[in-house]
Amino acid sequence: MTAHWWRAARAKTCAAFVVALFVGLPIVLGGNGIAQAVIGEVPYRVVVIGDSITGGSAAGGVGLDGWPSLAWNKLRSEGIEVLPHVSGEGGSGYVQRGDEGTTFPEEAARLVAPNDSVIVFFGSRNDASQPIDAVAAAAHQSLQEARRVAPGAVLIVIGPIPPDTDRHGQVLAIRDALHEQAAQAGVVWVDPIAEGWLTAPGLIGWDGVHPNNAGHQELANRIAPLIKGALGV
Repeated sequence: MTAHWWRAARAKTCAAFVVALFVGLPIVLGGNGIAQAVIGEVPYRVVVIGDSITGGSAAGGVGLDGWPSLAWNKLRSEGIEVLPHVSGEGGSGYVQRGDEGTTFPEEAARLVAPNDSVIVFFGSRNDASQPIDAVAAAAHQSLQEARRVAPGAVLIVIGPIPPDTDRHGQVLAIRDALHEQAAQAGVVWVDPIAEGWLTAPGLIGWDGVHPNNAGHQELANRIAPLIKGALGV
């Protein structure tokens, strides 16, 4: 009898773990020692599509030092649980293929799901060599497809960070094209160039392009409130 109960309890525990892990639920042990999913505390699913400004670089922001991890920690410290899905592929953009050979629209197609709460597109200066009409069309495609797949999600478009002098005109053109697409789609628009992101001393790394760890902390301090506001919590 005891053996049968233990096998049943173990099976129930394994099933609870499998289901909870599949949907991203927190897990606790009940009074009988059997794992249970915490149904009332499902984390918000947040998707971020970006480039090396999101994924980190040799200049800083890798792993736990990256703005996404710092932002999730900041939100959790305020009692907001998130289930993040982040693509930060170096070299990528709306049109420009990155180090892994994909673009923002393709990464969005891979990650966006019907139960998303917030979807963030961040960038991209990497499109500076691409025709601006192609960038606008790809941004339009990204936003429309994200809205189709996740109609309940809040979409946030963050433009490129302030450009280096070599590509100033091209990056401003990308910024303006993304602003127009965000306005047409009726999504949240954020302009790091107009707001002066990463312009204070000591926030850009040795390469003169990518944020260092301090820069990633600033990005987290700016982006975490945007996500919180989008969640309405």
